[in-house]
Amino acid sequence: MVSLWLSLVYFYILKGEAREHMRDWWDGSYVCLMYPDAVPSGSKISKLYRKLSDPDLQLRFTRKYMEAVLSGSGIHGILIDSTGMPNAISMDKREVWNHDGSCDEGARLIYVCERNTGLPLAARTISGNIIDASTIANTIDDLERVGVCTDFAILDAGYYTDANIRLLHEKKIAFVTRIKKNRKLYKEIFNRNRPGLEDAANLVSFNGRVLYIKKVPCVLAESIEAYSYIVLDTKMQGLESAQALSGPIEDKVNREELERIRSMCGTFMMVSSEELDPSEILPLYYTRGQIEQVFDIAKGSAELLQLGLHSEETFDGHVFVSFLAVIICHLLQRLFLNERMTTSEALGALRNHKCKLYDNGDMVPYESKKKQNLCYDLIKVKPQKKHFDKCPSIW
Repeated sequence: MVSLWLSLVYFYILKGEAREHMRDWWDGSYVCLMYPDAVPSGSKISKLYRKLSDPDLQLRFTRKYMEAVLSGSGIHGILIDSTGMPNAISMDKREVWNHDGSCDEGARLIYVCERNTGLPLAARTISGNIIDASTIANTIDDLERVGVCTDFAILDAGYYTDANIRLLHEKKIAFVTRIKKNRKLYKEIFNRNRPGLEDAANLVSFNGRVLYIKKVPCVLAESIEAYSYIVLDTKMQGLESAQALSGPIEDKVNREELERIRSMCGTFMMVSSEELDPSEILPLYYTRGQIEQVFDIAKGSAELLQLGLHSEETFDGHVFVSFLAVIICHLLQRLFLNERMTTSEALGALRNHKCKLYDNGDMVPYESKKKQNLCYDLIKVKPQKKHFDKCPSIW
């Protein structure tokens, strides 16, 4: 079963197609030499998924994984976000959701990543119609049970509620989060502080963009002292103004309403439990981009959305295998990054390194090329002559 499990992880990373094609890939892959008894089939893969969906097995893996990647009992900074997994699988987690204006049916997947490196730490699935704000307590509880006691979290606007702010405060977890414009807190702070925002003293440069940022002390959840940061993005102001004002101008809306609409274009707000310089808030918040990259890896390289499954057990097993593939892809991405080489480029170069297989079972690699040697040096592996007692007939 272990050999099939590893073969499946390799298939997710290297091939990435529907599992019904895995046998064709396995027959012509080096994996069939490594694991000759792991001949894939639909029934075997479904059985494996059901086994891997076991919560106790996943908990044991997570604890071992945390011991391997964490240097101590805590970790400074996590990123939490979720993504939709549209599907028609008959299970309790399949629900209709409306997220950021898009309506679909399926489950949602929550990822937790380490802030500095973007390394995936944990994954959990929930019903599609559960809102993000309802998931923070259980997500943090799950992390604590596997030894991750963080002191800092960066969250998207969907996670902001008074209850969540109190929870983070009680657990002494500092935070930075964005605030939606429809919240009372946003409206109160914005209306008081929008005048004077475009003062030269508030100018900040970030990633080639010019912004105005004003820091204002505030109170969250009725009693928790914090700091709000009102941001005006001059580039987005022009783009949003053209869209937001064209209709009201044609409708001959009064001057006061036009000014109100214009004043909100290009603006957004963040809050932080710690006092930060205005120039620090955006670089810190936008480390969230790392978890977006992890979702891109999951959907593009780890086959998260290849959902030809038939039950909640097989669904959970698939998500677990995909999570393992995401970890490996992320580590490979970091490994090859300094060499200005993409993971796909590196794996493609290694895939083209051929060998000669003799009828007595001896395998002799051909001479490796420059790019292949570079990859081998990075992963600290060298191709060697091997002997296999059993060779597939296709070879």
